[in-house]
Amino acid sequence: MAPLRNLADARSALGLQEEKLRARAGFYRAYARNLENGRARQSEGDVWARLARPAEPWAGPAVIASSYRMAAQYAALFDPLLAAVLMMRASRAYLDAGAAFGLFLAAGALSDDALLAAGADRELSGLSTPSRNRNATVATDPVQQAYLLLAVAARPALREHFSGDLSALLSRLAAYGLEPVGSQGVPLEQYLGIAQVLLEYEPPVGLHPSRSFVDEIAARLAVISRAHADVLHTGQRNSYLWQNEAAALNIVDLGQTALFNLAAGPGLLRSEPVLDRVGELTEDDPFAQLTALTAQETAQAAPFITELAVRILRHQDNQQEG
Repeated sequence: MAPLRNLADARSALGLQEEKLRARAGFYRAYARNLENGRARQSEGDVWARLARPAEPWAGPAVIASSYRMAAQYAALFDPLLAAVLMMRASRAYLDAGAAFGLFLAAGALSDDALLAAGADRELSGLSTPSRNRNATVATDPVQQAYLLLAVAARPALREHFSGDLSALLSRLAAYGLEPVGSQGVPLEQYLGIAQVLLEYEPPVGLHPSRSFVDEIAARLAVISRAHADVLHTGQRNSYLWQNEAAALNIVDLGQTALFNLAAGPGLLRSEPVLDRVGELTEDDPFAQLTALTAQETAQAAPFITELAVRILRHQDNQQEG
């Protein structure tokens, strides 16, 4: 089968229409904005305020985050720039909920310099010190700890500001290896295996990664790609729900997009060989190539939204993008 070269190829292979994808992205984005406005108004008689302020303090930001995540996942199939912005909005809301997944998303899109400019070192301090996190129950969840581990293991700038022991954290999380991660329910042990490779990785003298690193990381990512493809193939069997983008699944998984960029990057000289190799290992199934493609598109779009991303993550943005 022909490889997926661009998002038009992806939509064609999936049998999805851009117009309907735009409508779904617009719905979830508008829903998230209404919830944000409701939290700002703090009016007991306002339905959006009530929805945005449930009893658990982390739940309100988490609902906003999930809505932006869904919007980003649909946008990733037609507009990488918009998807990257929505990804940053989801990141900020997840961080507001005390979830390390927010830092994981930011690290999966931004450069080290942009992460530090956005205050990622401060966010990392709060996430890695439960006593300083107002939502400590969320922060200490094994899956959230795994997201923290991967973000720090993959990004030198975060490693420099992490005061804990990453090897000890990896060992401790091994006991939860069968815990499902994300909407696809990938076993946690697969994420931990990637984290171990990243912790052991020694950058080469030259600009390009070693062939052994490319092969090992790509093989692990290809396993996750094929598991995602299996879910998509199953979902496609209900043609009505599938064609109307109403199937109860994530066609693009934003968490896996971030994972692929964290594992493959940072920098196009390292990420492109890894993601190209994933494409080679999954060339028989376009659905299995989808995450590598969206990861590449996100990596190429992210530098163009850096200034806006920093403002979003610092709570300094007023929603002016298109």
